[in-house]
Amino acid sequence: MNYRKDKQKALADYQAFLDLGYTRPVREIYKTAGIDLDFSEARLRELVDFVKVELAAIEEN
Repeated sequence: MNYRKDKQKALADYQAFLDLGYTRPVREIYKTAGIDLDFSEARLRELVDFVKVELAAIEEN
């Protein structure tokens, strides 16, 4: 989802994530990548809806 919103930022965040390795707590590492480890119903629904849209786009092609 982050890549779809801002490709350059997502790639930079991912590189920063990789650079950290396992030197920080997991939650902090993922936050560096722009990923919030939020497992609330609302967040999971947002992710599921995003995946559904992406899959529909693939199926159209």
